[in-house]
This record gives sequence, C-alpha cells and structure tokens, in this order.
Amino acid sequence: MRVDQFELNVDAILVDELVEMFPTATGRDIKGLAKLAAKFCHQKKVKPTTEVFQRCSTFRGMDLIRPVAQA
Repeated sequence: MRVDQFELNVDAILVDELVEMFPTATGRDIKGLAKLAAKFCHQKKVKPTTEVFQRCSTFRGMDLIRPVAQA
C-alpha cells in the first residue's frame, strides 16, 4: 500500500499491526502520524516500520495500546 500524499510505502502487514497498536486513532490522527512518519523515513532514509510509527506517535500524543516488542 502506498500513501501517495506523503510518498510512504506501507505494506498490508504493517497496516494491520498499526490498527492493533492504535485502535482508538481517528482519521486525523492517522493522517498526522503518516505525515510525520513519512518525514522521518525520508530524513533518516529508512523504511516505515512499527518502531518508526511508535516513535512518531509520541510526538502526536497518541495512545499506544500495544507497544512494539523490543528485540
């Protein structure tokens, strides 16, 4: 899946994980998070991951239901 507005490539598995991580997120929350994650990924030259979205969500003040497991 590609979020064309922000040039962010997100696969279906990541989308499913994000839905589980942020079940109470609104459309506006998702749009803001996607925009911030896209900027982060472009700046750091990394692919979008659950870790990236989790990190960016702290700056959006979003409630994280299921944190990413640390390796």
